[in-house]
Amino acid sequence: MNAISSLLVLCCLILPVTACTPFSGAGINSQTGLSGTRQPKPDPFTASDSSAGSTSPPAPAFTTFGSRPAAWRAVIDGPLLQIELSAVELVTLTAERFNDKRGINVIATDYTVKQQNRRRKNKVNLTINRKPCVNAQGAYDLSAILFYKKRKYTGCAVAGTSGTEH
Repeated sequence: MNAISSLLVLCCLILPVTACTPFSGAGINSQTGLSGTRQPKPDPFTASDSSAGSTSPPAPAFTTFGSRPAAWRAVIDGPLLQIELSAVELVTLTAERFNDKRGINVIATDYTVKQQNRRRKNKVNLTINRKPCVNAQGAYDLSAILFYKKRKYTGCAVAGTSGTEH
């Protein structure tokens, strides 16, 4: 009976220690995976995560803007998408970001849009492409398309959040 008690105490002491010990080669700063092969460095445009509680580096912010069909501006910073269609219409939504080799696709749902006295959800889609864009203010490396309230807005994009008008 004494041997069983000693074994039980030993197991209770070993379990927490082994549960907190990382696998060899899988440390936080390790560039190698469990297979031991070296992983390529991530592309900052496509490899970050904007979801809450993520341990990945924060996703880069982008400012998009244009004048077709009317002046507009949208900023994606982390999980927040802020859309400005006029001086009085500014909406902030929680969005999901999906990255691919062509660019970034941001999807959100706006529940504030009302139609016929009923609350209705409105799908919002912002796409930032790695295609050059030219407007009256200059040339940019990125282009943008915003679908909001059943309208398509086209324009350009820049990395970061910009407080200036484009």
